[in-house]
Amino acid sequence: MIYRFDSKEEGTNLGGKGKGLSILNFLGFSVPDFMVITPSSIEKFLNEPLKYIEWMSPKPKAIRSSGMKEDGEEYSYAGQYESFLNQKTEDEIVKAVRDCVASAGSNRIKKYDDGRKQIDLPDGIAVIIQDMVDAKYAGVAFSVDPVNHRRDIICINLVEGLADKLVDGKIEPESLFINKYDTDPIFESQIASPEILTELMSGLEKLENEIGKPVDIEWAVDQNDQLFWLQVRPITTLSKIHPNELDSKLAIENEILTRANIGEMMPGHLSPLSISTFGKAIEYGIQEFYMECGVQKKILKEHVYIKYFYNHGFISMTGLYKIADAIILPKNLYIEYSILGRPLGGKSMDPKRSLLVQLNNQRKQFSYLGKAKKRLEILRNLNTSIHQPKNLEKKDLYEWIDSQLHNLNKAYSYHYCSSAKSGSQYSAFISVISGGPIPTPESNAIASHFLKNIDGIVGADSIQQLKNIAKSIDSQNLNLEEMTDEKLLEEIRSNSKTNKVYRQFLEDHGHRCVREGELKEKDWSQEPIKLIRIIRNIVKSQEFDSSTEVFDIKDAMNNLPKMNVIKKVIVKKLAKSTREAIALREMSKSAAIKFQQKIKFAYIELSELLVQNALLNTKEDIFYLKHKEIGQLIKGKMKDSFGHIQERKNLDAIFSKMSFQEVYFGHPFPLKNQIQQKDNKGTIVSQGKVQGKVKVVRTLDDADKLVKGDIMICEYTDIGWSPYFAIIGGIITEIGSPLSHGAVVAREYGIPAIVNMKGAMNKFEDHQEIRIDTTHQDVVQLVKNSNV
Repeated sequence: MIYRFDSKEEGTNLGGKGKGLSILNFLGFSVPDFMVITPSSIEKFLNEPLKYIEWMSPKPKAIRSSGMKEDGEEYSYAGQYESFLNQKTEDEIVKAVRDCVASAGSNRIKKYDDGRKQIDLPDGIAVIIQDMVDAKYAGVAFSVDPVNHRRDIICINLVEGLADKLVDGKIEPESLFINKYDTDPIFESQIASPEILTELMSGLEKLENEIGKPVDIEWAVDQNDQLFWLQVRPITTLSKIHPNELDSKLAIENEILTRANIGEMMPGHLSPLSISTFGKAIEYGIQEFYMECGVQKKILKEHVYIKYFYNHGFISMTGLYKIADAIILPKNLYIEYSILGRPLGGKSMDPKRSLLVQLNNQRKQFSYLGKAKKRLEILRNLNTSIHQPKNLEKKDLYEWIDSQLHNLNKAYSYHYCSSAKSGSQYSAFISVISGGPIPTPESNAIASHFLKNIDGIVGADSIQQLKNIAKSIDSQNLNLEEMTDEKLLEEIRSNSKTNKVYRQFLEDHGHRCVREGELKEKDWSQEPIKLIRIIRNIVKSQEFDSSTEVFDIKDAMNNLPKMNVIKKVIVKKLAKSTREAIALREMSKSAAIKFQQKIKFAYIELSELLVQNALLNTKEDIFYLKHKEIGQLIKGKMKDSFGHIQERKNLDAIFSKMSFQEVYFGHPFPLKNQIQQKDNKGTIVSQGKVQGKVKVVRTLDDADKLVKGDIMICEYTDIGWSPYFAIIGGIITEIGSPLSHGAVVAREYGIPAIVNMKGAMNKFEDHQEIRIDTTHQDVVQLVKNSNV
């Protein structure tokens, strides 16, 4: 058989390259005219070559080998067979065909075969005769990054003229790396037009979907700017471990996803173990809320509301919109403002329920939110009643952890009840003050007066306990300047009075830390040395008592804009219930993390057993396996576990450098550069005025350099940042809301606070002096002559 370019079917027995051309041809890609001579037809062609050559145009020809084993799913045989370009005469073409056939028996092929041990594929070679393209430029392209195993990156290498020198490695190409999820990429090519590059990207996606595997292609653009596809083959060298390995599935192509307001709970990236446990528990909590409110019928296995891309958590706004179609009071606009502080115009995928159903579901929601106190009590009882059995073997310990993951799910569902209650209460509260669903800077400022000095704020209590430790140390007249952190910690533990306060702090807050949702992070009970720098700063400042005032409802009411008596009564009532809900949320989050600590400690003990049994190299390795993979490892059913773990460890450095834009309509992708905002606006969450020096805090090491009165600028804050509130003068965060942890604690201590200021960490530099004045139109101002 000799396969012709005008065939309407895919050919058979064409060899690897020939099969690729057949696929391109069948799918309608622009392919230069060609024929494929199958192994059984070689003699037929050589007997009457001109008969077949005349099928094609008189253009110069490329003669290419197409081995049966070549360009397969396992091995590529790239460069092992012969190819000849610009063959013009019949004699040249015939000689090239003979040389291609002869190359199948070369020593080079035999050595390649021996190295690959391929015995299940037939020997033999087909030969391709194809019109040459008079190329303006040409190249190769990959639907993934084959070097770094990035499934999200399209790689395009190109040169002017023909690409033969590029394929042979004799010339340095222009290389483009484009994120395939970026719907509006910026092309930085000096050779190719954006139109050609867009066509290449689209074609690569189509081919990958049709073939079912990542592909690489050869291509050329002629002098008339027409793109021709010369070859396609599957990529054979990809690892199963890559940055998108644990990505969630999109519900719809343009699903709305956001990082806004999630940084407090899931800052940065999560380890595979945390995604498969903590990440699942957070999703379970929201699903149970929606189920109890009649939005969905049952708990689903797939993630609907919290999704993961590049091991970073995202809120699915598309998922959250479901509640607006199922219940009468929630509206998409309320959801958007509570999470992003601005409208998106998003829509749900679900049909609108009937008015009767919506009213009944509203009743269910009120009933659910009314259980917040009871669920907090259940959560606290869960903490006191569940204890890890001692001296278990690895299999039994894994099974105990496995049995407790449902309780972890329930712990976060109990927390989410109070979290949903605080969010609902605050939305109602701020909408009454604003006179509508859209909060204004003025209404946010007014609301902050009502939310100061709330009893039961866990983060504020932790700060006062640290101050008590510092006060006790100060009373001992120790020479702290000559004492190492380790020695000071030893002194704290050895002094009965100080140790009592210290032990109480660890009992109440030892399970907390920065990035506390991440199981890999060591909490304060594991690494109390993290607290010593803060304690030193408190001793140095001599501020041992928190100057929090008793909340005065009358004073807060006096700050209200003009409104009728009925509205004022509603505001007063909502202020009380919102304050209670915020305190419940803080307490339930602490309790949920405390239960998670039990699971974390069990995993750590299990990791020690696995190291002893030579199933892990280090204890930390356990965090790079998903929960179910640990079970497979114990049963001896996980292949190449050491390789998997190491590759995932290597990805940590990539994930840690990733940043994302606030909202995506479709699959998220990392930003190349941090986008800076031109203004200094954010959301005011704690009133006040302060002037001080900037400290941009990207890591805890940066935070340790804070001194009294500094204005801390960071991406987010969680409970792990609480100790630093004892010394800072003000705070600005890139992520957050009026109910985020930093906002709540800042109000408790009267620290001016701005959240949701996009790009803040890149706007300011260390040691610049700025002024925060929440009463001024320009809330954050750079003090003159303070540029670094």
